[in-house]
Amino acid sequence: MGLNVGQAIGIGVVAGFVGAFILVWFIPRTPTIQIVQEGGLVHTRPETPQHLREMNRREADPRIDSVRWFSVRMIPLMSDREIAEAVEFERDIKRFAEMCIEAPFRPQPPVPESLFDENELVRLAGKPINGGTWSASISNTATRASAVKCFLAQFVFKRIHPNCPPQDCLLPPEVASCYQLINVPHNNPGRDDLLGIWRELVFTLLLDPFALLPLPPGCFKEGDPRKERTLAMVPVIIDALHLKSLRNDRVRQEDDTIERPITGILMTSANSALHLLAQPSEWEAVWEANEPGFIVFPELRFVWNSFTKFLKPAVVDVDTLRPIPSDDNRQAGNNKHADDKQYPEVGAPDQPNIDTEKLPSLEDGQSLTQGIGQESSPSTANR
Repeated sequence: MGLNVGQAIGIGVVAGFVGAFILVWFIPRTPTIQIVQEGGLVHTRPETPQHLREMNRREADPRIDSVRWFSVRMIPLMSDREIAEAVEFERDIKRFAEMCIEAPFRPQPPVPESLFDENELVRLAGKPINGGTWSASISNTATRASAVKCFLAQFVFKRIHPNCPPQDCLLPPEVASCYQLINVPHNNPGRDDLLGIWRELVFTLLLDPFALLPLPPGCFKEGDPRKERTLAMVPVIIDALHLKSLRNDRVRQEDDTIERPITGILMTSANSALHLLAQPSEWEAVWEANEPGFIVFPELRFVWNSFTKFLKPAVVDVDTLRPIPSDDNRQAGNNKHADDKQYPEVGAPDQPNIDTEKLPSLEDGQSLTQGIGQESSPSTANR
């Protein structure tokens, strides 16, 4: 009786295993070190001098020795244009200030310095990096537009950094909390690279599964869980800056012309925070500039183990000087009648300043700010 194909293959496999086992079993087990009889010639390698061994031993350079090379990273930002696209909210802030604050051929409305709550402004954005106070720079028409842009930039950069408290951060709370939990001080360069890989993986999980490349930062999609807590910051900013009193646009009757741009700035900033988090290098905003003027947007640096690999220079308004100049008296005189209707103390230096609580805009702003801050705003929850 003959064998079919399946039986022949099975017998061949079994015979092969048995043959291999017998071959391994009967191989003579000889020591790997040759035993030299006494008096025989022993060939030894000359010992390497100590100074040559030290030269051949190269210490790992944390700037270049990493788990993965920078050329195969996922989305490195290496040029000024790419970095500028990642922080698209800077362009949105500039466009908003040009549209609502410094509209051409229209005089800016004068407002008193006492209109603003300096403590609230400092709490939201920190101390002004250009010196002085927020109240003085915003009430001054010569520096108002630059001060508003700088305030919004400081507010955003403070909240897109992963070290920001999770309740105030524009990153998802779980991402910011996990980052702060694993990002502890250490002296192991390899851990920095592993942390960078973790940031990239988090960004990959948050991307659209059908997207081949990461989309540029933009507004939230429908049903984004970050939308509610991010939009809660919009009225807080509007009331702290009193933008309804500062606005200089032509469509003053529409409140949406203020809320919509601020909403877009915050949503774009939240998505930019994810793009910056996913970089191989840690990023930092440095409020320094080589040229004189009013710093509007900071210098953005991407640092790898204290080594700056890429940077975007700061944006400076050279037309606005530091220290902050005073308002032009002629402008205050030309707008005297309009000022008396809205703010009686403007143009009347002999009269004492009116209590700020009597101003309708200030009273409404304070009550709205406090109510929102206690109920819906994540940035004022622990106030």
